Amino acid sequence: MNSSNGYRPPTYYEKSLKVLNQRYYVVLDNISSLFPKNKLYPEFPGYAKPFTKEMSDLTKIQTDFIVFKTDLEADVDHLDKDIRLVDGDIARIEKENKKLQAYLDFITNSNDASVGMLQDTKLLYNQQLAGNWLLAVAIPLAVGVKHL
Repeated sequence: MNSSNGYRPPTYYEKSLKVLNQRYYVVLDNISSLFPKNKLYPEFPGYAKPFTKEMSDLTKIQTDFIVFKTDLEADVDHLDKDIRLVDGDIARIEKENKKLQAYLDFITNSNDASVGMLQDTKLLYNQQLAGNWLLAVAIPLAVGVKHL
């Protein structure tokens, strides 16, 4: 098993399947060569004993293949569950991210509105200041012209 995530790597299954396949074909070749002799002379121990051993080996390979298949299915199921958990986490984070993005957009818009309001206030202040200066200059001029 891979110690970092608890799963066997795909190469483990590739190698295991290759070994099972090789064992299967060796036993199958042996059975195919012993079967006719065992069928013709079932009582002869020189044929019956090796044939029985090869059949036992074939049964062992079948059992090993079933265990291999069961282990692979279990790892796939566990991996599927973990993927679903990660997908759920991703969906939850994306949902939270959308909320945070909306809040950021709101704050950014509020900041933009505040900057616009500040600029408008400065403009009004400058207009009033200019108006006051005009009045300050215009009143003495108007009073001075009137007295002449």
